[in-house]
Amino acid sequence: VYSNLPFGSYNFQVVSSNDEGIWNKESVKFSFTITPPFWRTWWFYSLCALAALFVAISYYQIRTSNIKIRKRNEKIKRQNAIIEEKNVEILDSITYAKRIQEAILPSDIMLNELPDSFVYYKPKDIVSGDFYWISKRKSYTIIAVGDCTGHGVPGGFMSMLGHNVLNQVVNDDETTSPAQALTAINQKVLNTYRKDDDRQQIDGMDIAMCAINRSKMELTFSGALRPLWLIRG
Repeated sequence: VYSNLPFGSYNFQVVSSNDEGIWNKESVKFSFTITPPFWRTWWFYSLCALAALFVAISYYQIRTSNIKIRKRNEKIKRQNAIIEEKNVEILDSITYAKRIQEAILPSDIMLNELPDSFVYYKPKDIVSGDFYWISKRKSYTIIAVGDCTGHGVPGGFMSMLGHNVLNQVVNDDETTSPAQALTAINQKVLNTYRKDDDRQQIDGMDIAMCAINRSKMELTFSGALRPLWLIRG
């Protein structure tokens, strides 16, 4: 019994003698081969090499992909930080614009001088294209409600323009007739735009205007695409 023979090809030779001590002149040969285990074969080595190459390539690709993803995520984070910073700046500016817009609205003191009156003011955005306006000239209390084109910042600019034009026409020019006031307001708004600016075709302001003669208890109304609702009883 030969144990632990390494794999390979072998020639087993036997020389023997009989009882009389006579030996055979030529040995008896037996050839055989011990095959290696599969993990010691060339194809297994090749397969391992291919597997190692595949693992190396996969690792390289995954690592490269992870680096690209990490860089892309870092870039997105930087962009998001910039966007968030800009959004905060824009929101702060719009919020400040809201305070300016609210500052020009009539005070509660002026509103309280109108008996049984109320204001329902719910802007769609932080700044609004809608506004209300009150002024006292002589024996008149003049009220206006404006609805400017657009919402948000564009509407807010238009509402500021409408407020300023109302002050010019009513307070500076002392126009107490709603019809004459709206005619003058229309002309001033048109003059504000350049004559070659096409936006005057799409920007506008619907407005309802009332003049209350406190001495005669008469109300005069004029409206530009805004009606007056008169409710009795």
